[in-house]
Amino acid sequence: MGKLVAGAILLFIAFGILLAAATFKSQRPGPVANMLRFLGYAVAVVAALILVGSTMVVIDPGEVGVRRAFGYVDPQPLLSGIRFVPPWSEIERYSTREEQWPTSGERVESIEALSGEQMAMHVEVSIRWQIDPIQAPKIFTEIGKEDQIRGAVLNAIRKGVRDGMVQFSINDISKRTQIATTMERLVDTSLVTTPNRDRHGVFPA
Repeated sequence: MGKLVAGAILLFIAFGILLAAATFKSQRPGPVANMLRFLGYAVAVVAALILVGSTMVVIDPGEVGVRRAFGYVDPQPLLSGIRFVPPWSEIERYSTREEQWPTSGERVESIEALSGEQMAMHVEVSIRWQIDPIQAPKIFTEIGKEDQIRGAVLNAIRKGVRDGMVQFSINDISKRTQIATTMERLVDTSLVTTPNRDRHGVFPA
């Protein structure tokens, strides 16, 4: 939107300069009128380039864009490359690369959970996830921006771990794969949009 406004302002300025050049030429022809006309054309060219540039966005590799304007969200995602959009649009960008939580260097998340006998346990959790580019407009509509998505995922993890752990007794603690699968399913159902199942890695300690 900023580029659109800037281009329109420059076009208005270019029109004013060309009008002044025409008036000046009719009264006192000479190099000054020619210089004003050249300046007007130069400003008009710059304005045109800005206006054309305002319709182009570059989506980098590993990103997906969601176009929105005036309360409308385009259901078609903007995949990587040069894309042409209406100049009044705003673009929300998401990373489509695999995310890991906790991130490298952070402490492993330890979640308080209860077993089937209501015994308190500490469960260490890690997960890998990523956004499906095709679902990006739906994700934006239902959840929001990237920070909100991360918060929704982390809340789903915590809920899935607690709801999953309570389905097992303390004697089932060695069934790591079965427990992890149950937690993964519950994490999926806690999310508004279901992520790729093979991207989860929730493992109880």
